[in-house]
Amino acid sequence: MSIAFRMAFRVRGRQLWLAFFLAAQAVPAPIQAVQEILKLGVQAGEIAVVAEGVFYTPRQLAAIVEIAMARSEGRPFSAAEFRDWLGTSRKYAIPLLEHFGARRVTMRVADLHALVERDKAR
Repeated sequence: MSIAFRMAFRVRGRQLWLAFFLAAQAVPAPIQAVQEILKLGVQAGEIAVVAEGVFYTPRQLAAIVEIAMARSEGRPFSAAEFRDWLGTSRKYAIPLLEHFGARRVTMRVADLHALVERDKAR
C-alpha cells in the first residue's frame, strides 16, 4: 500500500506546497515507512504535528505567523479571516489556530484570536 498527500497554503499571494508524493507513480512506500519518516522528522524538530495527519515545517509555521501579523495589523481576528489570509479551509485553519494557542503564539479574545506580543510569550 502506498499513499500520497500534500498541503498547501498561500504566502504573500503565492501558493506553497508541503508535499509528500509517495504514490505509485513517484516512490512506492508502505504506510509504515511514511509514518516512520514523519516520526523521525518530528523527533528532529523538522516537522510539527498540528493535528492528526496535518504536518508543517517550523519555517512554514513561522511564515504563517508573519502573515497573521501583517494582515491583522495588531487587532484580534476571526478564524474566517485567518482562513482567508492563508487561502485554505477551516480543516487546516482551525488546527493551526489551536496549535498556536497551545504554544501561546495566539490567545482567545472572546470569539476572536489575537497574536501574543513576543516579549509576553517568553
